[in-house]
Amino acid sequence: PVDTDMYCQDNMDCIVNCYNTAACYYSNVYGPRNAKLTINCHAGFNGIVTYPAYPCGNMNIYAEESNELYINVYNEDMAFNSMTIYTPSTPKVNTFIVCGITDEFSQ
Repeated sequence: PVDTDMYCQDNMDCIVNCYNTAACYYSNVYGPRNAKLTINCHAGFNGIVTYPAYPCGNMNIYAEESNELYINVYNEDMAFNSMTIYTPSTPKVNTFIVCGITDEFSQ
């Protein structure tokens, strides 16, 4: 979805898959309370991508009340661009961001 508000259910782990060109662009994601939020940014997941790809571009992520935040970003043009991220506020290491993921099908 583009320019969308996405709300995760509290007390349940939540996965947001941004699997298309401009997927989740200008979207707001509200993480679950007391559970894990995972966001996957991969425009080429379905094998079709238009460039620039912009998966997860200009997103706002609100995960302050989540237990953990994982963001996985594939090596695509303009992925993970201009995001605002509010990380979990618990006093432990709880935010994990991996950028530039490639797989055997990437060029």
